[in-house]
Amino acid sequence: MTATSHALIGATIGLAVHQPLIAIPVAFASHLVADAVPHFDFTVGGQSVLKRNQNQLFRKLVAIDTNLVIVVFSALFFVVSSQDLWRGWLCALAAISPDFIWGWRMLGELRTHKVRPMGWFSRLHKWVQWKDSTALIGVEVVLAIITISLINHLR
Repeated sequence: MTATSHALIGATIGLAVHQPLIAIPVAFASHLVADAVPHFDFTVGGQSVLKRNQNQLFRKLVAIDTNLVIVVFSALFFVVSSQDLWRGWLCALAAISPDFIWGWRMLGELRTHKVRPMGWFSRLHKWVQWKDSTALIGVEVVLAIITISLINHLR
């Protein structure tokens, strides 16, 4: 799932749950729940992770997704009250944070040209993502429409 989708889900949780000590862990857990839903991911049939990481289209998609996350954080600044803003931002960050491990792995793999071994959390994270495909971009679009509508309602 894209970081943008995770950020939107996290922000929605942050606006719906007013207790940060509950909202932040729920937003973090939402990442794994969302990844269990069949979703978009850039795949090129049978391509190794090392080749995917070097693929220019993949890198452009990562850059676009990163910029869209910045747009989400910026938009929250304009559409939610100042008392809800920090909770929305923190929950959005908590919701995307499990994917930071993939960015860290990618940087290491690009540097060494070797696939790095996965720790227990990465193995769990990969297992949860049982179905992802480039063709499932529609899931991300529907999810964005739903979460943006909820954010608009909750603000």
